Amino acid sequence: MLTSMKATTIRVDISTRDRLARIADDEFGSASLGEVLALLIDEHEMHLAHAAYARLQSDPAAWGEYQAELAGWDSAAGDGLGDARGEFPEFSQ
Repeated sequence: MLTSMKATTIRVDISTRDRLARIADDEFGSASLGEVLALLIDEHEMHLAHAAYARLQSDPAAWGEYQAELAGWDSAAGDGLGDARGEFPEFSQ
């Protein structure tokens, strides 16, 4: 996954490195620590995006405006493609 990217060294304390190694072993099999760290950052960023949508949904007026804007873009596209919810169900929580 990261084999074609340039590498660098970062300083982390030993306990952090060991925790990351445990996560790599327990959840990601043969992935390198760099690959696992990249996956965890991706997961964190997705969590932030979900939290932002949750905040938006908590304001009915703002959510309605957002949905109306989406509907406008969907009709403008006219491509007949499905939505991301069906294409990426793992992110439709």
